[in-house]
Amino acid sequence: MTLPRIAAVITCHDLGRLLLEALESVERQTRPAAEIVVVDGGSTDIYTRQVLARLEREGTRVVQAGGRGASAARNAGARLTSAEYIVWLDGDDNLEPRYFEAAAAAHVADPDIDLVSSTLCDFVAVSFVLSHA
Repeated sequence: MTLPRIAAVITCHDLGRLLLEALESVERQTRPAAEIVVVDGGSTDIYTRQVLARLEREGTRVVQAGGRGASAARNAGARLTSAEYIVWLDGDDNLEPRYFEAAAAAHVADPDIDLVSSTLCDFVAVSFVLSHA
């Protein structure tokens, strides 16, 4: 059985100080990404622009989506991939090393699953409010 290909689309807007960690969390997956696309949503700070330029020089696919928001950046990244599945993360996200492996296993176990999500682990003292409609 051929496992489905998984692409990682990392969106970034002025998150250069954390972007490398997000990218490294994708690169250290136990099941490698078939494609990695970093989408800049119109970053203006110089450090982020330097990080993006360095990544592009080193061979990471970096594209510009302008300042049209996170959903436009995600859509731009999705259009550039050919993988069957996409994992979206922001430039300040960090994945556990087995995330792709576990997500693929969930899809293989139940082909009717449309979405795989994970729990959130916060490293800063933040309050979350959950509501049900």
